[in-house]
Amino acid sequence: KVDYDVCSNYGNWLYSAGIGNDPRDSRKFNMIKQGLDYDGNGDYVRLWVPELQGIKGADIHTPWALSSAALSQAGVTLGETYPQPVVTAPEWSRHIHQR
Repeated sequence: KVDYDVCSNYGNWLYSAGIGNDPRDSRKFNMIKQGLDYDGNGDYVRLWVPELQGIKGADIHTPWALSSAALSQAGVTLGETYPQPVVTAPEWSRHIHQR
């Protein structure tokens, strides 16, 4: 049996991207929380973002929050080998360094 509904799938992807219909005000997709929940050790990010290979564990989800020493040890220079974040959402702060 195939479980597939084009409209439902499209709607879920829009919702996950933060542009779908949501009856709740100010609802946002929290990328940091999702990364920690579903890629707690950072293996998926490490697979697809080789620039961050040297960062251990879940810290890979928030490299801008690491100390200069930790970044240097990992071979990461923000703004050079890996970009600075364009934005940092206030709701991310409660997930940084809470493993």
